[in-house]
Amino acid sequence: ENLEKSAKYLFDICIESYETKASYVERTSPDPFLSILTKGCIENHCDRISGAKYHNITVECMGMINVSDGICAVDTLVFKEKKYTLNQLIEAVKNNFKGYEKIREDILKCSKFGQNAEADLYAVKVSEILQKLIRKNDNKNRIYSPSLHTLDANVRYGEKWGAGFDGRLSGEPFTKNASGTNSVRKKDHTSLVLSASKLPQYKFFGGQPIDLSFSVDMVKNHKKEISELIKVYLENGGLQLQVNAISSKVLQKAVDNPESYKHLVVRIGGYSTYFNSLSLESRMEFVERTKNQEI
Repeated sequence: ENLEKSAKYLFDICIESYETKASYVERTSPDPFLSILTKGCIENHCDRISGAKYHNITVECMGMINVSDGICAVDTLVFKEKKYTLNQLIEAVKNNFKGYEKIREDILKCSKFGQNAEADLYAVKVSEILQKLIRKNDNKNRIYSPSLHTLDANVRYGEKWGAGFDGRLSGEPFTKNASGTNSVRKKDHTSLVLSASKLPQYKFFGGQPIDLSFSVDMVKNHKKEISELIKVYLENGGLQLQVNAISSKVLQKAVDNPESYKHLVVRIGGYSTYFNSLSLESRMEFVERTKNQEI
């Protein structure tokens, strides 16, 4: 209930800000060329912002998995096991776990999304709350689309946030897309696939990818197994899955010698891009994520 209240407070601020900006842009910087190509705008004598029948606003639920893992840890350590008080956990997070290393160690041992375990239930509850709050703001031609996409912005956003109840340290990246944290990624992908398929993905129609990395040898020699894994995901409610087939060693070489890897392309979140076009921090996160999944 408190999460829902807090999220609504923040969403209300974001939506008011968006509507104010959209109204200002329509008055001061209209887009006549795109508007005349958009059905409804000529008939209504207005810009696409207010004239389009469907004006889509995507709302990225950045850090959603971190939140659900954090609630799971609080529930486990404070309420179920009664190992710590809530104030102890709050102080640990406020201090970026300095002097509270044992608390962080216990938090990291708690169930996490991506392990096909108890934490998945918390992720489902959190996702249901967020999508409900987002979707109820539809009005006139506005369609607010819940999304679990982060692209590589999970790194940039994480840099600006303090520590979390999931054990994440200040400045560390948030989880990428609808996947689990890098620390719980396993060399087999089954657990992540099963966890992610439990989310109400069809309600996050702004995008809901998970990221899998396979070695080149795995792709060459185990196409059938990979195919079956993807089928399991899709048959159980998964909607969007993206695969990279490249080794962490190659990625690390590209970080160290970017000039020699100008044409290295990677999959980010619904699109591909040159690896060297990413920020250094995003490239390093990519290396870590890939390394944790390699066989």
